Amino acid sequence: MLSDLPNSKWGESSDQVIALTDFSKIEGAILESFELLETPKLSWVDTATVRVEATADSLARLMICGFPNILHPKTIITGGLTDGKYRFNNANVSMNFAVSSTFWGTEKSSQWYLIYALADDEDTDFTLKAMPYMRVQSQAGQVISLGTLVTPAAGIGYGFTTDELVGAKIYMLTGTSTGLLRAITANNNNDTDGGTITYGGAALTLAQGDWFAVLPNTNFRLIGEILNNASGDIAQFIDLGPIIQWVGAQALGVTATPVEDIRICSPLAREARVVIYNEADIAKIAHPSVGVSAYNVGCSVGGFATIYLYDTVDFTLEFCRYAHGCTSIHRVGYRKPY
Repeated sequence: MLSDLPNSKWGESSDQVIALTDFSKIEGAILESFELLETPKLSWVDTATVRVEATADSLARLMICGFPNILHPKTIITGGLTDGKYRFNNANVSMNFAVSSTFWGTEKSSQWYLIYALADDEDTDFTLKAMPYMRVQSQAGQVISLGTLVTPAAGIGYGFTTDELVGAKIYMLTGTSTGLLRAITANNNNDTDGGTITYGGAALTLAQGDWFAVLPNTNFRLIGEILNNASGDIAQFIDLGPIIQWVGAQALGVTATPVEDIRICSPLAREARVVIYNEADIAKIAHPSVGVSAYNVGCSVGGFATIYLYDTVDFTLEFCRYAHGCTSIHRVGYRKPY
């Protein structure tokens, strides 16, 4: 089975006999691997804590195999930074934002974080650690100045230790260079508005606002995401498998032209889900990828209509941008790719 692999004798430099039991383990592992296409569920515990739940009888099992392929949903890239091997936990594993060792850098508000499952080569289980999503403010040569997620023209520093990201890789999620990886060669130590990351290899074509992820320099698997909201609290969510559902409504405000709002859904979401209330004010909702559309389907109860808007445009982060003529639009959830 996967828990029996790799066999320690296979690491020997001399010739080794492969016994019938070895083949049985390999066969069992191949069959068992098809049970591990999805990641374990990430659960919200409180405004500072998320966890992966497990017991001795209900293991949290996964392959440490990398990051979702931004060009091909539900497939994985390794970035050369992960071993792809099986790990499992038989007890709850938590990530507490009150503990600085559970995330890279310092805590930032109005910030999405990637939650990685991490494991050293010799580990049989995994831990959790958070990495901030990042956006480009500007680029000079191959030095990226970092912008805030809400207003990328404004600089941000994440408080990384100098060069602690060296050996990790940036993975471009939007823009002309979408889908490209580059090794990080330097990062500065800045906790205000002057964060920078330097990368090697061929220069990327970057524009202000482009999103990217940092893939850690260790064995890893993306297991979830969280929004640390404007109040510095982890927004409450429920992981329903392919769908993340927000707990509690949040008004998003009226806008006549498309604007970006990172509160709706994760940067990796494949589909945004929002609800419009107040039938009298329903006009239209616009999406820059599909043009202006009117949505007038739903049900009316007590003079109020509930209209569900399902946007299935291919991933471009455009789902975070909307325009509508309604006085009340609320986030509901989003579809994830991992």
